[in-house]
Amino acid sequence: MFRSKIEEEGFTYISQGLRSNSTLTSLDLRDNEIGNEDIESIIKVLKDNTTLLDLKFSDESMSFEQEEEIKALLERNQSRQ
Repeated sequence: MFRSKIEEEGFTYISQGLRSNSTLTSLDLRDNEIGNEDIESIIKVLKDNTTLLDLKFSDESMSFEQEEEIKALLERNQSRQ
């Protein structure tokens, strides 16, 4: 999904897909217009998702705290493999 120009509605679908995901292990969202609400939505879903191991964002799209939370959730998933 790299440089896909995903908008708010698209992130709603991504979040819904991640919620029920049982196979996707990597997702690249770099170079998309990602807002703070989009990131928070993905963080919320990652708390229940146990299969995603790698998630890429453009660095400027999130706060340090959000980055650390995503990192911790992905590390949790990796340790379950």
